[in-house]
Amino acid sequence: MRELVKGFALGIRDLAREAGVLEDLIAQAQMLAALVERSELLAAALDDRAAAVERRIGILADLLRERVHILLWRQLEELVIDETPGEVAHAIGELPQVFATTGVIEAEADFATVRRVQGYARAIFETVLDAGELEPVLAELRSVLELVQSSRELERLLSGYVGGRSVRLRVVDELIVPKVSVRAAQVVRAAVATSAVRPIERVLERLVAYAAELLDRSVAVVRTARELEPEEAQAVREKLQQLARRSVEVDWVVDEALVGGIVAIIGDRQWDRSVRRQLEQARRLVGA
Repeated sequence: MRELVKGFALGIRDLAREAGVLEDLIAQAQMLAALVERSELLAAALDDRAAAVERRIGILADLLRERVHILLWRQLEELVIDETPGEVAHAIGELPQVFATTGVIEAEADFATVRRVQGYARAIFETVLDAGELEPVLAELRSVLELVQSSRELERLLSGYVGGRSVRLRVVDELIVPKVSVRAAQVVRAAVATSAVRPIERVLERLVAYAAELLDRSVAVVRTARELEPEEAQAVREKLQQLARRSVEVDWVVDEALVGGIVAIIGDRQWDRSVRRQLEQARRLVGA
């Protein structure tokens, strides 16, 4: 199962647990997995690389749309859309096990990538989007990002440079969870609960940008080595609007580690014009 799909499934698991229907979801997923395992024809149709995504979703809709919980149906749509072509039937077989896990974002001896965190956030974001509540969740996540950016000590701790996962989760539960909604808290907890050490600021930047895209807005997180002059900032904003092909709201971050230049993130896209990046490329060339 691809990391993005697994993350989405873990988000669906938590939503189902909160709604008191997790056991039903697991039972329905087991029923579906058994059906696909028994029917070579169905498995082949779901894994048909030549068939359009809409056709494969339609096959499942004809069989299951009125028979399974809406949360499971959302998972199945996500799975068909984003799973590796040819691996859909296998991924369906994994769903009951994923739904039955108890960790925040990782099972025991597991390793979650940023893509898994993004998949988890997508499940949460789409749920609140349908309820018309994504805007306040986005605002809360931006406030969390600003809090992390304001404290080097907090950024290092939540990134995993110091302390373990249990420490990171405890800090989030004590410092952040009481100040945000349940949905924002779920996303932040997932972001810090991985066993890998990774800059939490960058993870949150991508989640904020993705939530904004769902609202048909573009939020660019722009990191610069120094604070830009007004005319420089306007030039950067205009360039980003050309890239995004829409109006762009910019969150500015001063990052002296860049040495010079800028790095901009819009959704899953990164625009890198930093001196640090150029130096790294030069070092690789010399090393080669």
